[in-house]
Amino acid sequence: MLERVETPTDTKPDHGRDILIFIYNLGGILTFLASAVYQAVRGGRVGASSTPPDPLSTPLGVIGLTFCAGLLLPGLLSSLRRLKGRDLPPAKLPGIKFREVVGLIVLWLVSVTLASLLIHLSDFGWIQAAPFYLLGIGVPVYGLAWIATGGLPAGAWRRLWTAFGLGMGGSALAAILAESLALRAGLALGRLAAATHPAVQAIVDQVKYLLDNLRDTEALMNGQAAHPITNPWVFLALLAFVAGVAPLVEEAVKPVAIWLAGKRLRSPAEGFALGALGGAGFALLEGLLVTGESTRAFGIGLTLRAASSLIHITGSGLVGWGIASALLEKRRRRLAWSYLAAVTLHGSWNGGALLALFGSFRFVARPDSPNLLGAGAILLGMSLLGLLFLTAMILLPVLNYRLRPAPAQHNDIIAPPNQTNKE
Repeated sequence: MLERVETPTDTKPDHGRDILIFIYNLGGILTFLASAVYQAVRGGRVGASSTPPDPLSTPLGVIGLTFCAGLLLPGLLSSLRRLKGRDLPPAKLPGIKFREVVGLIVLWLVSVTLASLLIHLSDFGWIQAAPFYLLGIGVPVYGLAWIATGGLPAGAWRRLWTAFGLGMGGSALAAILAESLALRAGLALGRLAAATHPAVQAIVDQVKYLLDNLRDTEALMNGQAAHPITNPWVFLALLAFVAGVAPLVEEAVKPVAIWLAGKRLRSPAEGFALGALGGAGFALLEGLLVTGESTRAFGIGLTLRAASSLIHITGSGLVGWGIASALLEKRRRRLAWSYLAAVTLHGSWNGGALLALFGSFRFVARPDSPNLLGAGAILLGMSLLGLLFLTAMILLPVLNYRLRPAPAQHNDIIAPPNQTNKE
């Protein structure tokens, strides 16, 4: 367990920074709440028409936006406390223990089971399922973030909440904007190529359709999106975006808190902890909004989001460690290879998921014929996902083990060596 020690970086007055953090959290709360109200009203209007609903306009999407607004309150209140001249309490993050891991797993399994059952009880089953839906998304994020940060230096609690809030709000918005610009640029290049090669236009249109509907489970189960992805060129173009462009962007923006903290950081270990929390915030928002889109395979969706959260938190922690090493120790090569490792982990995960999806679509498109290619794609994709999950599940606690500066209690899951880490 970390000692309760105030540091100059936590107590030195910096009202300019305090005001900026206060404004960010207040703006984020108002934005999330306004989005929730807008989507709730829009969802009611769409429900009365024949227009397909926006995923955010679903009841669970609205609940997710409201929940995210609430998670920015600790950062807001701590900044207000600092503006009043009061000291910020330092964070105490003990290492997670085996019994606590077991308890979180049991809580998650119960939540997923109840959410999957209650959602189908009636047209208003989402009301009963909502608390368990939030737990189904939040418990894995909480547990994985605890595994990543337990026992590591973290500064004041506001620093932790700010890293989490920036990942959930600022990083997510930056990723959406950057990926949208990259997609528009790619589609524009495709249209230019179509001027001399007309067949390219059909590929461009199919890629755009799939990206617009990739998370529309109802459309996928009805086979509406099954045919475009079976085109090899469409699949490769889609793979380049989801396994190449998206990881490059997201792993760069998730640990934004480390860049902003700069040399206020005390060690690369703190960079890892704050990076992991940025990834946790990003994973939570993504999970809340994506899983609420469809309830047909709710349990599977919650399980996949838990695994995806592991990839986000591990990758972002790696990059945060690399950034802090470059800023504090001038170890720029560590930043380069840690970023490359995070992008590779994230890109391989997205690629494996897309490969499994490709195989599933082939079965939907050709249900009455043998489909060795589809079966092979599913087997390869799921095997890759399983391998990456095990790799990240080992890597996350091992990194925590290596970066802890002091020994923990004997019954912690990760017991660091009896020596000060020199990182």
